[in-house]
This record gives sequence, C-alpha cells and structure tokens, in this order.
Amino acid sequence: MNCEFIERREKWFNNFINNSRLVEVPLVGKKYTRICVNGIKLSKLDRFLVSEKFCQMYRDISVTALEKNISDHCPIILRDKFIDFGPKPIKVFDEWIETAGWRKDNIFIIKLRNVKFTLKQWSSKQFGKIDSELHEFREIATKWECEAENRSLGVSERSEWMEARKKWLDREKIKSSMAKQKSRKHRGLNIKGVWNEDPAAIKDEVFNHFKSFFSKRVTNDLKIPAADQQFTSRKITESQAARLEEEFLKKEVLEAINECSSSKAPGPDGYNFKFFKVFWDLIKCDLISA
Repeated sequence: MNCEFIERREKWFNNFINNSRLVEVPLVGKKYTRICVNGIKLSKLDRFLVSEKFCQMYRDISVTALEKNISDHCPIILRDKFIDFGPKPIKVFDEWIETAGWRKDNIFIIKLRNVKFTLKQWSSKQFGKIDSELHEFREIATKWECEAENRSLGVSERSEWMEARKKWLDREKIKSSMAKQKSRKHRGLNIKGVWNEDPAAIKDEVFNHFKSFFSKRVTNDLKIPAADQQFTSRKITESQAARLEEEFLKKEVLEAINECSSSKAPGPDGYNFKFFKVFWDLIKCDLISA
C-alpha cells in the first residue's frame, strides 16, 4: 500500500519460488509485516517458504505475525508445538532492584522472612497492571495500524498512534527485561553429538548420566604410577595448612562477587549477582547482627 510496485520483479520472484518447489505458509492475523514510522507505506516482506515435504512432516505448523517493538517489521514465528519444561522457579528481577520502592520496603533487612509472599505482593502492586496497560496501549496502536492499511491517517490520528505506541513500548521494555531473566530458550542438551531440546529426552539423559556414576563399582585400591612416586613425600607447611582453614574475609567475598557478571548464575532461590552487589551493605549488616 502506497509503495512502488514493479510487476517484472514480482514475476521473477514468483518464478524463483515455483522453480524451487516451495510453498508459503499462510500468515495469520495481519495483511502486512512492515509499516513505516509515519504509517503511510505498508508492505508484506516477511514470510516463510518451505518445501512440500516439510509441510507433510509438520502438519500442525502455522505462521503468526507478532507485534512490532522497535523495528518497523513484525517478527514472524513458525510454530509447531508447545514445549513445557515444568514448574517455573522464583526470580528476583533487575526491575525490582532498580525501583526505589524495594529499598523503602526494607525487604532484605527483615532477614527475608516470608520473602516469596512479600515479593509477590510488592511486585503485584508495582507491576500488576503492566499487562493490562500494555494490552490497552497495544490495542490502540494496533487499531490505528489496521486503519492505516485501508486509508491514509490524518495528522492527529498519527499523533495518537505514536503516543500509544510509545507508552506500549515503555511497558514492553519492562516486561522484556523480566522475560529475559525467565527465558528458557537456551535449555537443551547435546545428546550423542546432536543438540536436543525435548524435555523428556533431556531428563532421561541426565538421569542415565548420573545413574551410570552410582551404579559403577568403586574400589579402594589406590595405585600411584612409579613416575609419580617421587611426589608422594611432598607436604605443605604448617602455615599453609592453617591458611586452608581460615575464614573468608567479607572483603574477599565482596571482591569475588564484584568480579562476576551481574546477570550471571542466579541460584535456585533466583538471586543473581546484581542483587548481592546492590544490597551488599544490608547483607553485611545482616551477617554481623546474626
């Protein structure tokens, strides 16, 4: 719509598709996948082309155009089936830490009593309406985008569309930050040289891996090769032995934490290194008082 159309190039493209024996998976929900920032030019540039054999192997496939964020293109996704990795663990989101209300509520000072329940209440108060607000502004923006597919928008209409889109993206940014920490897209396992993302296969492989360790016979016979026997008489000094039993200094713990990436290695409780860096003073006081 409102774009330059060259019939000769269309025929070249269609001939390429037909000669390659490809078919397009129908797009659901939208007519166009790109809309310029001023809402005037619309086009369908993004699509999935697959072979007929592929369609026979995967009969439940569908293509959906997702909502645009920063890009002027709609991401399109080819779906086959839903993968469930089981219950979701608790996460401490960076957005919680960045919000001033976290410090004001002094959640950590009270030694994390009923922390999961308290965090759910606090998060519901701070971010409970984000989905409804995101949906509201996305609906307004989408309404004008659909309207732009049929006619040129006026200045005030485009202004309303841009304002709704900005508010939508602001809330989408917060939600995306949380979703990034919850993301499970990298969950998979290399099984016999093949990357596998099937939850059942992954669980079986992990179970069999550890089962093989505990099912092996363990002997107490320790044999030292003759070439290494000269090292058996070497011992550490008493001062070195004493240092092995020294308690870690809080300064050493802090230095180790600061050397780690903030978003890496959240534990089973969901706390990542950013949490401990930001609240180190509270943690230190809590350890002293304990």
